[in-house]
Amino acid sequence: ILLGKYHFWHYRFRYLLLGQLASVAGCVMFAVASSFNLLEVGALLFGAGSGIVYLSSIYYSLHGQPQRAGQSGVHEAVLCFGFAGGMLIVAAVNWYTESHSQVLHRAPYWLAVGMLVVGIVIQALLVARAKRRASQ
Repeated sequence: ILLGKYHFWHYRFRYLLLGQLASVAGCVMFAVASSFNLLEVGALLFGAGSGIVYLSSIYYSLHGQPQRAGQSGVHEAVLCFGFAGGMLIVAAVNWYTESHSQVLHRAPYWLAVGMLVVGIVIQALLVARAKRRASQ
């Protein structure tokens, strides 16, 4: 609601990064939680971070586009494939670690953390490259 009302975050990578880091922190909390309260904190961080990332994603994919309905459909399809692919990978890791080791039962959460961090690094590199090109 707040991000829909205010526009201070538009085209400022640090706010998207903040949301992504909150999601990473939430996944880490899931991986290390030893109590229900820690799981709640993880869910709060992951949910807030995911909300920021989703709103940013839909805003950036539709802003300035003449065919917003079509672009919105493409956006949602890409998200669907990403979620489905991510869940399949995590499920495969979960199946493997459950059947082979009790120590690795939280490996899917660490995999999610790794995937998020790789995405953040790629985005940071793309933003840095775009800034370099804009300054030339």
